[in-house]
Order: sequence, then C-alpha cells, then structure tokens
Amino acid sequence: MSDIIDSLDGLASMCHEYPSDPHNTELYGKIVSMCSELAYQYLRTDYYVPPTVGRMVYRKYGEGGNIHINRTIQEICSKGRSLDAIVSRQRVKDINLDNFAFVIDRSAAITAKDPGRKTGTYIGGSKNPEIIEKIAAISILESIKKTSDVIDIVTYGKDIEGPLNEQQYTYRDMLLDRGEGANRLDLALARLLQLQWDRRPGVKHLIILTSGMPETGRMNLLDDIEVQETVLQYLDHMQKRRVRTLYLPVITDEGFANKRVGSHSPRSFAQKIARIGIPTAELGDLQMLPDVLRDGFKQMLSCRMHVSLFE
Repeated sequence: MSDIIDSLDGLASMCHEYPSDPHNTELYGKIVSMCSELAYQYLRTDYYVPPTVGRMVYRKYGEGGNIHINRTIQEICSKGRSLDAIVSRQRVKDINLDNFAFVIDRSAAITAKDPGRKTGTYIGGSKNPEIIEKIAAISILESIKKTSDVIDIVTYGKDIEGPLNEQQYTYRDMLLDRGEGANRLDLALARLLQLQWDRRPGVKHLIILTSGMPETGRMNLLDDIEVQETVLQYLDHMQKRRVRTLYLPVITDEGFANKRVGSHSPRSFAQKIARIGIPTAELGDLQMLPDVLRDGFKQMLSCRMHVSLFE
C-alpha cells in the first residue's frame, strides 16, 4: 500500500496539469489508473454483502395428473416420505438493490482560491482542496461502480445538475471543472428528495463530498442559517428513511475550518452532522486521504439499517 501513498504528490501534480492539456490521453490514463489503484487498495467494498430477505415460494400445480394421499402427514414423515415430495416448495433469498447517490461540491468554496481569500492565505500543493476533491471523487467512483446496481451523481455550485450517470458526468468533466457559485448543498439534497430517491426499494448509500460549509454566498446571516438548518433537516430525514450516509468535508486550512458562517464553521457543522448519527471523515491532507476514505467507507457500510424489501 505504500506505493500509492508515495505517488500521491505526483498524482496531485498530474491533476493540476491536466486542465491545461486536456487532450493528453496518456496523462488522463495515468490519473485514472492511479485513482483506480487507490480505490482497489483502500476502498474495496467486496467484503460488504447486501442484506437478503428470505421467503418461501410454492410452485403452482402443473395439472399433470391427479394426486391422492391416504396417509396423514405424521405417517408420511415417519415412513421416510418427504413432505417436499408432496408440496412443491423452495426457500429463496432476494438480494436488495444497491443504490448509490454521490453528491459532489463544485462551488467556488472547493477551490484553493476561495478559502485563501477568506483567511488571507493561498492554499496550494498537497493542501489544495480542489485537487484533493478530484482525487477523492474519481477514487470513490472507481470503487462503488464495481458493486453498485445504480449510481446517481448530483453536482452543485453555480447550478444543480443531476442525477447524472458516469457517461453524463465523466472523469474528464471532473478534472476540468472549476468551482463556481455558492455551496448550496440544501438544493442538491432537495433534488434527490424531489425525485423520491430516498424511497427506492433496497439499500441506499449517500456520499457527500463538500467544502464543508453550506451558505448562500451573499453574506446574509439569516439566509445562511436557514440553508444550514435545511441541510440538517434533509439529512435527518434521510436517516429516518434508512439511508446510509457518509459526509466528507474537504477542510485543508485551519483558519477556514473554524471560521463561522451562519450558525456554524465548517468543522462545527461536520460535528453537528456526526451527532445525528451520520459518519463523517474530514479530508484535510493529501497523504492521509486513503486512510481517511477507508475509515469513512467502513463506518458507512457497517451502519446497522433494517431494510425491508417491500417498501
């Protein structure tokens, strides 16, 4: 596992270089390959088995003849006659569908420029939140696409887009995206709820990759508080709908981490989410990214949810 850790700085440099040379297929291939290796080593989900629901199935009589039984069930069993030979039945197990929703922050707050503007410092290199987010996003998708039945991607920033599939929002799109607009996580979650994603049958996983601070971008205290409270209400609703959620705030600058906007700072908002029972994993350093993602995945997948097949 040390190989991928040693090459993370090189991966970050390639992600930084790619937007200026988007037709370089060799560079693109290396980025995806390294993110795929990170996913294989740290984000494997093959140990997770979707829950099953057992039920008995009785086969219809095929009208192939007449059946006449002149013994009681007790006599049949005592003389070695199997009841299954008389009543055609079998026990089957249904595997729940595995639904993933991946909400990705493409607001201005995810760039190195925005937190730096708010704290008076530039955040670059291994602390660049935009690069960390791109590596995390591709690695997560490389992991979940191998085991998921359905993946819905929602991006938010200047606009709310989605749900999209991997063909509609590709890795190239992720690498070329530049953050714009406000962090309106509330609108991204509202999009999923409007489409009743939380009511789908089966197992539902929600991963939120964000700059960590929902806000309107207008410096209006009451509006920012309303946005943050709405996010908390939506996430609490998701919990009640038995959605397994993982909250991944990208917080790479300590000054920005504790800067209050509305009711919370990015770090206190993540702590508030953790208190309602949602696993959170703060992405703060490139070298720690694989371990933090792995721990977050394990927390999300190990959440005990009683899922009914007949919702």
